[in-house]
Amino acid sequence: DMTSTRFETAGLHHEPVARRWLDRLTTVDRLAAVVVLVFAGLLTAAVAPGSFYGDDLPRMSEAAREGLTWDYLGSEVFGHLAPGYRLVFWLQVQIAPLHHGATALVTVLGQSAVVGGFWLLLRRLVGPRPGALVPLVVLAFTPISVPGILWWSSAVNLIPAQLAIITAMYAHLEVLRGRVRARFVV
Repeated sequence: DMTSTRFETAGLHHEPVARRWLDRLTTVDRLAAVVVLVFAGLLTAAVAPGSFYGDDLPRMSEAAREGLTWDYLGSEVFGHLAPGYRLVFWLQVQIAPLHHGATALVTVLGQSAVVGGFWLLLRRLVGPRPGALVPLVVLAFTPISVPGILWWSSAVNLIPAQLAIITAMYAHLEVLRGRVRARFVV
């Protein structure tokens, strides 16, 4: 190929970004990725055969009746202001109304992002050490969070809250290490 030869002779040949990124992963990072993938598989097996229940159907019904207005987004949910919660239900009704598979996919992807983000936080705290896998495994496989994640109305609250906490902690560590850009995240 003429293009690759021209870049190689000019000293501009670079490995693909994905390859360089994979080469930097340690064995412990790869084990953490396995934990995330196994978690995602098990969560899929638990969420996929489920259905909507509890507050799911009334929230979807409200979202279907209402337009995307501040009156709808700003109305209370059991005494709480929850515009993000209402926005998720409104989007769900617009994109995939009463489609449990779509909500299961969002749940699995979101909670897998929580587990993966927790690994990044642990890695930032202690480095890619084998001992850091212990809290990762505890977070991923603790049965205490299962009921909340299986219930769509609860998962809509839990997943963003967990992601926000992990992101804030990571950003705080960056600020403490003198990384100025992280201040904008916090």
